[in-house]
Amino acid sequence: MGQQGQEEILRLWVDNWKQAGFDPVVIGQQQAEAHPGFNEFKERITAMPMMNHNIPDYEHACFFRWIAMANVGGGLMADYDCFNAGFEPEDVVFKDMTIYEPPHVPCLVSGSSLEYERVIQIFMNFNIGMYKDWLKPHSRNGQGVSDMLVLANHSDQLEGKDLVRQYDPSGMKGSKAIHFSNRSCGGNKVKVIKEWLKTQSTSSWRTAAPKKRSKGIFQFGKETDSQ
Repeated sequence: MGQQGQEEILRLWVDNWKQAGFDPVVIGQQQAEAHPGFNEFKERITAMPMMNHNIPDYEHACFFRWIAMANVGGGLMADYDCFNAGFEPEDVVFKDMTIYEPPHVPCLVSGSSLEYERVIQIFMNFNIGMYKDWLKPHSRNGQGVSDMLVLANHSDQLEGKDLVRQYDPSGMKGSKAIHFSNRSCGGNKVKVIKEWLKTQSTSSWRTAAPKKRSKGIFQFGKETDSQ
């Protein structure tokens, strides 16, 4: 998917979350670099062997979004391909770092600034020798790092709310948000999202006025094709 497709999805994402009662904000490298600990964080992260070693910039950005969120004061963070399907401001947990596609897929997460700082320290202190045995087959035999894999390794230090499902045309019962990953969309992400949005146009959650607006929902830059 090219730049035009990514920008189209981002526009749809902004509109989708607005209609659900949120204030979408796109943040990026500028917010990450404004954090006083960014240089040290960057040095540590870029020294690690990335899971997608052919596109390390993508993996680095996945880590940098966490420090950007700490710098803007914490809040709800979503991938640009995670769409609202009934997720309300009242569902957001700010006290503890919470992952909404458990056990460890960070397509939709929330926490206070202090909780984002805590996760940053988890990343900073991680090394590949810390991988649990069950994760080694998923991390190039324990030789590749991503933010998701590190979170999985420390899942006992995170909270989970089972509210997000991967897109599945056969059914996504119980989901309040849908993750349109490349794998679940079969390479037709823009088309799949548009078709799904048409089915949601008359849903009650989209037409009802929100009870209150959230602090915001943040998305870090633009995704690449690797998810």
